[in-house]
Order: sequence, then structure tokens, then C-alpha cells
Amino acid sequence: MIKYTPKLGSFLWEHKTQHLFESIEDLKRCIAIQGTMFCHYIGHAKVFHPEDVKIRPCEDKVLLGLENCRHVILGGCIVGYCGE
Repeated sequence: MIKYTPKLGSFLWEHKTQHLFESIEDLKRCIAIQGTMFCHYIGHAKVFHPEDVKIRPCEDKVLLGLENCRHVILGGCIVGYCGE
């Protein structure tokens, strides 16, 4: 199981909105869909694909309840954190 925590700026809301995924592929697919929906909502025609979602090591942020914390990056911006 992969825990995903969106980057919201508030530890309380980040912790409350944590999602569980069966695999990294499921996480990437969901993030790509959400990113595409957001872009369409604000009037951009950008379409994201799961391969556009990058997972990078996270040195500067330690979240309680996440082991092996990683940044989830979409379009060059950190959109959240994932871990075990």
C-alpha cells in the first residue's frame, strides 16, 4: 500500500486528506487525471499522463506516518508526498 498526502500548506489538512493506493502506477494515474481536470477547469488544454508524474527522494520534509517519504511532482511542481 502506498500512502499519498497532497501538499496543502497545513499539516492538519495534509494528514486528513491522505489517500491509499495499491501501487505507484495507480497513484501516478490518479495524479495525472487530477492535474488534467484542474488544468481544464482553469481553461488550459494541458493533458497529463501517468509518465508525467515523477517520484523523487524527499530530504527536506518528514511527515509523521510516512516511511521512505518521496516528493510527487507534476509539471515541475511538488503536488504531494508519498511513502509506505
